[in-house]
Amino acid sequence: MDKIEVLLQKLDNKVTAPIAKRLDGYQNLLQRVEVAKKDLEANLEDEELKEAFEEITDYIGDYREDLIEDLEELVEAKEKQKEADSKPKGDEKPKADEPKADEPKADEPKEEKSTNVAGFIIGGVLLVASLGAINYFRNNR
Repeated sequence: MDKIEVLLQKLDNKVTAPIAKRLDGYQNLLQRVEVAKKDLEANLEDEELKEAFEEITDYIGDYREDLIEDLEELVEAKEKQKEADSKPKGDEKPKADEPKADEPKADEPKEEKSTNVAGFIIGGVLLVASLGAINYFRNNR
């Protein structure tokens, strides 16, 4: 559990809801394993219990490894986010001399943006026609 706790400290104990549920489930599994271990110690002769206990411990080990991998991915994502936030953003600003990509140059005429009324009408007609077709086929099964 020590590696999980270290990863949680790196994340400031802030994880996503699914991972929080998995952590709670992992804690519950560990508690149940302790109870099962006590039962196994009481019945050392039962081979079936030993095999079942080994399967359970293998499953919990795999579950723990998957949980650790997911937490490590979250830590890496958090570190990348911190690096991205800490980079200076002064390089990204365009210079005053250069026009932005969206703006036309001074010697180029500005293009007027107009809405295409015919496009809206055709779109509306197609929408009504498709809804009518859906209704027709739904009623004539």
